[in-house]
Amino acid sequence: MKHQLRWFKLVLQQLVYLSRGRGRSRSRSALESGEGKFEQRPLALNSLPRERECTLVFRCIDFTRIVYIAAALTIGLPSARAATTWDTAGSGDKLNWSDANNWNPVGVPGDGAEVVITNGSVLLTNETAALSSLTITNATLTFSNWMTRAIATNVTIQNMGTFTHVTNSATTTNADGSWPTNGRVWIVCTNLDLQVGGQINAKWRGYRGGDAFTNGYGPGRGAGGNSLDYRSYGNGGSYGGQGGVSARPCFASYPYGMTHAPEMPGSGGGGYNGNGHGGGAVRIEADTVAINGAISADGKDYSSNGGGGSGGAIFISCRTFSGTTNGYLTARGGRGLGTGSGGGGGGRIAVSYDPAAQSEQATQPAVRFNVAGGYMSLNDGANGTLYLPDAALLTPDLAGFERVRIYGVTNWSVDHLSMTNGVTTNNIAFSESRFVLKVTNTLLVDSATLQVGSGLAGTEDAPEYTQIACGDIQLTAQGTNASRLYVYSGPTNAMTTNYGAYVTVANNITLASNCWIYPVSCGTNGGSVFFSAANVTIDAGGGFNANGLGYEPGNTSVVGAKGYGPGGGAGDSSGNGQGGGGGYGGKGGAARAAGGIACGYTNAPTWPGSGGGGGLVGYASKPGGGLVWIKVSGTMTLNGILQANGTSGSGNYRAAGSGGGILVIAGKKFRAGPNASLSAAGGNQDGISGAQAGAGGGGRIAIWHHISESEQQTILADPNNAAANVPRIVFTNDLAAAGFGGSYSVTNGTGVTFGNTAQPGSFIIVTVPPPKGMIFSVR
Repeated sequence: MKHQLRWFKLVLQQLVYLSRGRGRSRSRSALESGEGKFEQRPLALNSLPRERECTLVFRCIDFTRIVYIAAALTIGLPSARAATTWDTAGSGDKLNWSDANNWNPVGVPGDGAEVVITNGSVLLTNETAALSSLTITNATLTFSNWMTRAIATNVTIQNMGTFTHVTNSATTTNADGSWPTNGRVWIVCTNLDLQVGGQINAKWRGYRGGDAFTNGYGPGRGAGGNSLDYRSYGNGGSYGGQGGVSARPCFASYPYGMTHAPEMPGSGGGGYNGNGHGGGAVRIEADTVAINGAISADGKDYSSNGGGGSGGAIFISCRTFSGTTNGYLTARGGRGLGTGSGGGGGGRIAVSYDPAAQSEQATQPAVRFNVAGGYMSLNDGANGTLYLPDAALLTPDLAGFERVRIYGVTNWSVDHLSMTNGVTTNNIAFSESRFVLKVTNTLLVDSATLQVGSGLAGTEDAPEYTQIACGDIQLTAQGTNASRLYVYSGPTNAMTTNYGAYVTVANNITLASNCWIYPVSCGTNGGSVFFSAANVTIDAGGGFNANGLGYEPGNTSVVGAKGYGPGGGAGDSSGNGQGGGGGYGGKGGAARAAGGIACGYTNAPTWPGSGGGGGLVGYASKPGGGLVWIKVSGTMTLNGILQANGTSGSGNYRAAGSGGGILVIAGKKFRAGPNASLSAAGGNQDGISGAQAGAGGGGRIAIWHHISESEQQTILADPNNAAANVPRIVFTNDLAAAGFGGSYSVTNGTGVTFGNTAQPGSFIIVTVPPPKGMIFSVR
């Protein structure tokens, strides 16, 4: 063997010599004629039988023969280095990677080693050498600290193979106020292959939940319950989504971490009896990533009225990402299983691939994602976040996306979009503030929830609003399941546009029973959602719901803050916590602080309702109703509900919001059946005597029909002088006289025991009657 290696070295030297153009014995014409050609490909050194031997006759004749000689030499050489396997039958401690006696052959795997683990449990306390490969099946590899890395060219996690990490055990912050970290899964490789049945399991391995009646741990820890108050249970932990609050929370925690690069573990829920840990952390750095198994960083459910732990973090950065529906990435919040506890907020997942390289893949992955907030509690945790750099992974049915808020994707154009899984697991939000969705044909939501926008678009000086453009919008539901479409508005400066989100539908909007569209106004600026369609049909039991989706109340962290909006209730800074109710169509009710003023246009209500005035810190007053603003070039058929009611100030020291606005512009016909309902009522205030704040004033409703486009623009330009500018215009507030069925309400809120009571709002029907007499049509 020694002689063969020596001769092999000489041959390789000769190959290099010849490759540089020296030592050629054949003529160029002979090579071009095909004589002596060879195929350039890597030699598979370990593919030749080791037991064969040969006799070397070395004659430096030409380049072709040198290649043949080199290939022949490999026949007698041993194959590549034998695999290093985990050995539970050896003399080692059967646990630590760094114990040389746990390996066969003996010795801790070094650079270039091929490592195979097929049984037992392995504890990795320091980063590995730069391995050639790491394969695990029917065994568990545990990462013991934050800086531990598994480094290899190829990492393969086969069936029953598991990567996991120790639980993050910090119970207090560092001197700088940050929370220490001591456990995550960290993989650095060229190729990661997570196969069916393999898993990376970081469930419950984030910060610990609180013990009995104590707060949880971590940056988004949930507040603990109070043993002296049976209604004070544990809050859910927060991370990507805010944790749910309990019946009487001590404080609410807030989301933390980076959407596009989440690395921190999840936070624990507040304690009552038991604990709910947050989810752990997974970090993967690779060139190619194939996911056909499960990666989980879920928070733990919390029983006995404790708060659920938040979901954790999964952060993958790679060149290309692939996988099938067997692949499943989850960072769900834990459920609060008691009657008064809060669910954990969802965690954060980011898959940061190279968009150019990903677009070249023959097929895009069908991997599933879920960052659901914990539910089955008094207040559910909010869903977490999923970051994707573009829309490459999105499909027209969004089947792989279960409960997620998607960031990174700013626009998506698709032929059709059909969320038709028949269950309510699909709860998908496109949360970039400037998101644009274009659907050439039909946007169908069936027993699912779709949210577009986040309400944070642009600024007052430079609004950039969320947009949806579709051929049709259809919301249908199976059985008792509900379908929901949320559209969030950004701010508006009322110069470029006077709306903050625009939904334009070339044909029809159709809402079946138990199907709802929620238009969410900007809570501090008042920008609202404008819908435009050829025809709108709303069945009984469905409709547009803008209840409480208007201007926000006074800031709860400031004593006596005024409610937002032109009719915002005054705050009470006296220390009594009795702010005024929001005003809009009617004045808000006064308490120790004045109610909001009546404001806006009776004929063209394009503002949402105003919020109630603030009072004591920690006692949140309530928002006003939002704005339902629909323009129909053809016919509006209403057998369901349009509502924009203000939120009631339930409990002491909480002022109510005013009713919002409803403006329906039907170019041809407005038809309201007997089940039709329009409501923009002010919120009530039901606190005990002496601790009440103000109730909300009523909102404003205006229905236009049979008005031409030019007349519409004239009225909108000067709503107060509509009658003078459009002489043929007719006003009425009698639905029956106008030929409509159903009912309406713009009533004021009730409940205040002293000061001025709230006032009702306004309702009006605006129309231009057809000309009298006979009409001749000449063709």
